[in-house]
Formats: sequence, structure tokens, C-alpha cells
Amino acid sequence: MQKLENLSMKELYIILLRYYKRPINRVRLLWSIEEEELEKLDRYIDLLDNPHIRLSIMERLLELGLSIDKIVEAMDWRGFESLVSEFFRSYGYKVYGGYRIRRFEYDIIAVKGDILISIDCKHWDRPLPPSKARDIAKMLIRRSREINIDRRFKGKKIYMAIISMRGETPRFIDGVALIPILYIKNFIEEIPSLIYLGYLKEANEL
Repeated sequence: MQKLENLSMKELYIILLRYYKRPINRVRLLWSIEEEELEKLDRYIDLLDNPHIRLSIMERLLELGLSIDKIVEAMDWRGFESLVSEFFRSYGYKVYGGYRIRRFEYDIIAVKGDILISIDCKHWDRPLPPSKARDIAKMLIRRSREINIDRRFKGKKIYMAIISMRGETPRFIDGVALIPILYIKNFIEEIPSLIYLGYLKEANEL
């Protein structure tokens, strides 16, 4: 079987779309696609059950010049949360998805050392309006204050981030990071600096 890394941008993107059961109409506008080609590529779909392979395909598409916006469009909200989780894992974080503590559920909790990032994922097709972003940030702060109730997270310093599908630049609302997915790598790499400089604030200090 041909190796995934030898496939073209078009082929990898189609596999991603088919895995998440997304329509390929937009792809047909960019490239001519024969039904036989789709059938040939469908044999790769089950490989994407492995999260490391999913992440490697996404990174390969970025290397080939496909924008992260287009990659995210190929996903449903579960895929979007999976992508965010895989980026944090790739930087050494232990990730808990769909985690529930008492009455609150958390999209993602990412932990590395004594740092815990409480993450709200917004797979919305438009940038978050400022008033809506502020409301989401307030709710995330409220939920994040409860995380230390769980013995697994006792003693962790809790910081917060909203990862959105759309948006032009990262910004901060009351100590909560609002990060478009396009900037997720930069954000993860800069977390210690953002904490030191006071852009990211602990939930229990707000």
C-alpha cells in the first residue's frame, strides 16, 4: 500500500474529509475528482483512527501549503477538539477530553507539570463577537475554579484558553487567552512566557 506521506495535498485532504464524513463539494471545485479515485483513497480512512496519524496528516497538509482554516473546515466539532488535543499532546501535555467535574463538563483539560490549561473549543464558522467572547470567558473562569475539587488536579495552577476556529489574532480577556487555531502552536510554545508576563492569569485569582 502506498505510504500516506507520499500522497498529494488533494489526496490527503480528501482522506481527511471522508474520515470526518464532510461533503467534498468544495474540493470538487478545486480539483477534478473521479469516483474511482475516491474509492482508492477510502482504503486509507481507517488509518486515521490513530490520533498520531491524524496529526501527521494535518501537519503534512500545512507543510504542503494548505491553510489551517481549510483543514479545520474538513472537521466536525469532535474533530476540532481532537486536533486541539493532539497539538497539546505533541508538546508533552497530558490531555483529558470531555472531562466532567460535578455539574461542569470541560472540552479539554491539558496538564504539564504544575500547569493546567482549561480549554473551551469553539468550532464556529465566524469569529467570536467581543461581547460573546467575554461571556464565554466569564463562564470558563467560573467552571475552571472548580477543577481543583478533583483530587487528580489538586495543587495545579489553572489557566484558561478559548480556542476558536476563526479569528485574526490572539487576544486576552480578563486573563483568558482567545486563540484562533491558526496560532495554536505559537500559543502552546509561549505559555510559560504568557504566564510570566501576566497575560494568562490563574482562575482562582480572578
